[in-house]
Amino acid sequence: MVKKVILYLLTMIFALSTATALAAEPADAPVSMRERMEKIRVESDPVYQAEKAKRMENMPKVAVLYVNNAETTYNDEVDGVVLGNLEKCINDDKYIYINGENHISKS
Repeated sequence: MVKKVILYLLTMIFALSTATALAAEPADAPVSMRERMEKIRVESDPVYQAEKAKRMENMPKVAVLYVNNAETTYNDEVDGVVLGNLEKCINDDKYIYINGENHISKS
């Protein structure tokens, strides 16, 4: 009888801990409609726009000069992934992202 109770308790602990671990939302989970509407409302506010413009005046700029010399048949896919990840990694609140593609052709 004691073994059955212990086995039952261990099973419940395992089941609950697994359910708790699986309950976390992934980082790229879709946002709810309410959160989207709140973001749109905040971003369309003129006071918010003025504060953002003032912040962006003094923000440092990051120009990404990326050249792929691999000469492969899948260059476009690689370039898209690399540049997309770089753009995601550069924090919009701290830096202004500049695509340096037109600067590469000048050099």
